[in-house]
This record gives sequence, structure tokens and C-alpha cells, in this order.
Amino acid sequence: MRNIINSIVLCACMAAASCVSTGDSLLHFVGKIPYKQKVYYTGFSDAQKGVTIGYAGAVYYIMDGQKWNKAENHSMCRFGLEMLPDGTCYSCGNGGQVMRSVDNGGTWQRVMSFGKSQPHHARFLSFIDKDRGMIASDKELAYTENGGQSWIALTAPGEKGIVCLSLCEKTDRSTIGFCIDGAGTMWKTCDFGKNWTRGKCPVTEGSIKASDFSPQSAMRFQPSGKGIFMGYVKQKDADKYKPVISTTNDFGETWKRGNLPADLSETNLNVFPTIYISFDGKYATLLKFPNPVSVYRIDAGA
Repeated sequence: MRNIINSIVLCACMAAASCVSTGDSLLHFVGKIPYKQKVYYTGFSDAQKGVTIGYAGAVYYIMDGQKWNKAENHSMCRFGLEMLPDGTCYSCGNGGQVMRSVDNGGTWQRVMSFGKSQPHHARFLSFIDKDRGMIASDKELAYTENGGQSWIALTAPGEKGIVCLSLCEKTDRSTIGFCIDGAGTMWKTCDFGKNWTRGKCPVTEGSIKASDFSPQSAMRFQPSGKGIFMGYVKQKDADKYKPVISTTNDFGETWKRGNLPADLSETNLNVFPTIYISFDGKYATLLKFPNPVSVYRIDAGA
């Protein structure tokens, strides 16, 4: 295939006319991108650039939409990923190993370790810029201000672990961070995790599914206050989870439930795709291994 991304963008135009959604969907199908590598998590920063991470430290990246390229990476299994607009990327996973790339995922260097191996490995990453960001496992949390050269340990808020994490710089250059715990409580911080206060959770009707290996829920906020949440919520009186999407315009003071395409609205899922939301909040990447990577354009929360 001469240009995978050009082909899937063309496919999106065809799919738009035929895709049935519940009301006006906030997600619009861009395309499915095949791969041969064993992938645990993946993210696209725009319609062309993406990274897959996975088994035994295998990392692949795509830059021009033509093909997946094998990255230079030497680490244990990868489960968490962050991609920044300047080409800086971070990954985390087994053995506490944290890796950093400055060339859109082409080559990776090890920085200071954080976390343990499965099942309590690091899997959540959220950065404001190339130097400042947070990392978390299901139980532990830390912050860096020097690109992962060192980590400042923080006390994770709430109960029953961490299921989602997001950090943002406001238009006035102050920062705000969010964490959802396993009890479904939203927490927010304005001092990089030193202190936390209760916020308003984007879902209230049930608990959010915890991530098994890689993130199965995601939040992303923009400096203006707009934000988006995607995840799976347990249904009351049933052992089922329903995919949900919610948006905010005021840093989570109020949330509005959005609609998903019909193919993402299943309630009785056997396998829950991982979710990555791009730094600018414009693209969502879903992965259900070994199916192709699915990329969606987001029309809200950015």
C-alpha cells in the first residue's frame, strides 16, 4: 500500500455516510491500520504519526503514513505511552523501566526507573511539556520536572488505586492535574500532586473499569478548560461495562455525556480496547489486539 494513512482518510469519507451512531457521535472514524508486531498499547498524535509499544520492548513508529518502522529500543514489555507535539515521547512498563524518545519514537533512551513489574507496573503517563509530567502505576504516583531524570514520589489520592491520570497547563501558565481512583472519585491538584481535592467525575452511574495492563480509560484537557474522558463504566445490577465519552468546557466543573458510533456502543464486551487521546485532544486511538489499530477524529473537547 503506497500510503496507508491517505487510504484510511479516504476510507473515512466513505464510512461517514454509512456509520450509524447514537445521535451525533463525537468520534468520527478515520481508519484501521494493520500491524504485524505484538502490541499492548498504541497512540496517534495526529492522522499520520503514531507509536505502538508492546511485548519484550518492541516499539514501532509511523511518521509519513507509509509504513511502520522498527524503533531502536532496549527494554522490558511496554504498557504506557505519552506523545508530545515537539516529538518527545515517553513509555513505561515492566521492571520499572521508563524510556524517552526525542524523535517521535524512533530511538529511545532510558531515564530514571519508576514502579514495579506486573501486575503493579507503571502504565499511566501525562506530560505538560518535554520536562514536566506525571507517571503512575495502579497504586503509585510520581512527578518529574527534568524529563524523567528523577521522580518525586507522591501520595496517590483516594481509594482502590488509580484508573486514569491527566495533567494540563492553563492559559495563565498555572497547572492543573486530575486523577480518577478505583472508587470512581475524581481528584484534582494545582501543585503537581502535593495536595488533592475532590472534583466532579465525568461519570456517576457506575465504577470505571480499571486497566488490566495498559490504559483502558483516558482523559485529556486543553489550556482553555476543554477536556474529554473516554472509558468503560460498569452497569448497575449487571456484570457488564458500557463505553462512554464525556466532555467539559470548564476543567471538569461540569460534564456532558456524548454519543459514540454504534460500533463502540456495545454493552457486553469481552475484550476492552485500550484508549489513547492525543495531546491536542483531536484524535482517539483504540486497540483490541490482534485487530488493527482504530483511529478516530474527535469533534469535541479540543
